[in-house]
Amino acid sequence: MFSITYASTGKEEVIYSPDTLGLLVIDSVRPEVEYTVPEMRHYIQGRIDWRRHKAPWATVGGAAAGVAGAYLGAFYGLLVPAAYVTIEGLSKVRIQEEHVSDPNLIMNQAYQDGYVKSARRKKLKNIILSSTVGFGVGLGAFLLIFHQ
Repeated sequence: MFSITYASTGKEEVIYSPDTLGLLVIDSVRPEVEYTVPEMRHYIQGRIDWRRHKAPWATVGGAAAGVAGAYLGAFYGLLVPAAYVTIEGLSKVRIQEEHVSDPNLIMNQAYQDGYVKSARRKKLKNIILSSTVGFGVGLGAFLLIFHQ
């Protein structure tokens, strides 16, 4: 939680405080970045701006990978959606200007981090869900058509 805005007064109370001592470092290779309060506002705005995007091609691609993988069988067929998830997970996320609420934020690193983190998470969630459904539908169709 970042802040609380009281409805009665409209006053905002910021709860967030950066971990300046590094006590919350979980990963020693790539420690969690701690933002200042203004940077965290930009980070959150990046996450909010990405939510406007629906990522339809990730969903379509995941479903296609699931259906295509189903024709390789129940065991080897799972490699196709897994490969697609890996490729999409490693691909670079580009900030789409039509989803940006303030064009001045595009070059802000904290904003970019928030946008990219949300984009990657949503794309991968859509791919995993749609490829699972696609795999089930494809495997069911394959068994129905060829094993009657």
